Amino acid sequence: MFKLPGLPEHLLEDIMTCGFLGTKEVLNLGSTCKKLWGISKRNLVWKKLFKLKFPHLLNKESNLEVVLQSLVITHGSNTLGEDGNYHWMNVYHQTNLIMKALNEISATHNANLQLDDEDFETLLNYSKQFTFRLVLCVLRCLVGKRDLTTTYYANKALVYLKCCSLTEEIKQLVETSDPSMTLLMRGAMLVSDWFKVETDIDQSEVEDFIRTSAQVIRDRSCDLTPLQATNHNFQQNFSGNQQNYYDISNSFIDDVIKTRRGIPITLCLIFREISSHVGLNLHPVACPSHFLLRMSNTGGYKFIDVFNGGKIQTFEELGSTEELLKTTTNVEVLLRICRNINAHSKYNNTSDLSLAERALNLSVLLEPTSEINRAERLKFLFRINKNLYTMLEDNRLVGEEFRGMAGIASREVIEARILSSIKLKLKEKKKTRKIKFRSADENARVMFSVGTVTRHLKYGYVCVVRGWDNYCDMSVRWQRLMGIPQLHDGATQPYYNVLVHGDGSERYAAQENLELLGGGSVVEHEEIGKYFHSIKHDDDDGKIYYEANQQLKLEYPEDMAHTITLCQQ
Repeated sequence: MFKLPGLPEHLLEDIMTCGFLGTKEVLNLGSTCKKLWGISKRNLVWKKLFKLKFPHLLNKESNLEVVLQSLVITHGSNTLGEDGNYHWMNVYHQTNLIMKALNEISATHNANLQLDDEDFETLLNYSKQFTFRLVLCVLRCLVGKRDLTTTYYANKALVYLKCCSLTEEIKQLVETSDPSMTLLMRGAMLVSDWFKVETDIDQSEVEDFIRTSAQVIRDRSCDLTPLQATNHNFQQNFSGNQQNYYDISNSFIDDVIKTRRGIPITLCLIFREISSHVGLNLHPVACPSHFLLRMSNTGGYKFIDVFNGGKIQTFEELGSTEELLKTTTNVEVLLRICRNINAHSKYNNTSDLSLAERALNLSVLLEPTSEINRAERLKFLFRINKNLYTMLEDNRLVGEEFRGMAGIASREVIEARILSSIKLKLKEKKKTRKIKFRSADENARVMFSVGTVTRHLKYGYVCVVRGWDNYCDMSVRWQRLMGIPQLHDGATQPYYNVLVHGDGSERYAAQENLELLGGGSVVEHEEIGKYFHSIKHDDDDGKIYYEANQQLKLEYPEDMAHTITLCQQ
């Protein structure tokens, strides 16, 4: 090592963090002398380098530093830092690997292929190696704060990693014999956590609320019975969400505690948990269209309608129905919450199909031997042609009786279609994508380009073009089924792969059935980020078009210029 002339250390820090040197150059510079070696290892230097490389991870909205500090406290100084702090050099290195793994998924994920478990294997390994919370925090900072493609893959990775982390806990809950139902509230929190990729449920906050509420009841009970005191206190603070009954947040325990509004099942669970701390033993009763709490009483039962003001009725007043006496297990209660979430997503016409998919996956996880749950998942996945190996497993486990109930075809028919799709996907994976030039003579009739927002003349749906063929590239059988021979130009005209606004579907539309949409219209579709980098607005007439991401531009290199021209005309 040579001896460095006496430059002030703050100037040396500025040189290393000026933005012109990469991290390798900084480390190489540090290796030249002892003084530079010490400066190149400083936390402040690496924090500045981190901010230069990942500015979106250190803005006001990000809680990365909070997560890092908590990791130091939780895991000890040997994990991320020394003397109660964390090493920005380590954080930089780990974040860079996380981002690289995410970018590799985006770059190698063929536009016509699905994301499978192996696509997330590297990130899953990092979540174990770097701590799960750090990986989640980095991914969360990317969702909604970067381009559409990064947001798309970050969100997919979040859902996958979060579900992986909760799967074992949920399996243990299902396998645990719990006649006292002490784990029911924990199960309800796991359900909330399963659906919320943007946050983590703080179990301690919920537990603190329950304990505090119970203490207030004990302090103010006076001449009231425990049931009267609990009911009085609860109805002063909570109520049924009559005006917005189908809001999905009504099914999330943590949200109900925050808003003090809920539906029968979540209100009953909170009421039951509080009452258990003041000596009451209440049992949930899952009626077909309602949810109650049952309490053993001298000479019979009392039933508490928590949703409707805490009204207390006897067995005779409610009418003797078998459901009122049926024992409701933890799993049955959690399945009911899960079904409610799925039903509420359908009621609200959400285009987020991943919510319905997560609900079906959780139902199978909670009750793996249930053929009807697997049949419903098979039906859903078959409709959207996704997760082929999961479909294959469900198809082999579902009997004919449950196929009829779910309205799906026979095992042999579906298996043949799934295996055909798997072969096609494997073939597509090996095939080099064909580059399509608009300027080529054979493509002269192609009118629309990727990123243009169009409307279907016959069915009226709004959609965005994500690909095209200069003729119908589907089988003769498919063409007959879809009535292609009846079209004016039949199969010889250009056809377009389009993402349909609202219903989450992707369709193959003939050119004669599409028209360019005049006004600005944003297409909401779960797969938008898979193909497009950003939404562009034309300031003159308000038209909207979508900018293709890097992978789509490679396949259609001349399309974006044509899309811009179309929007300006």
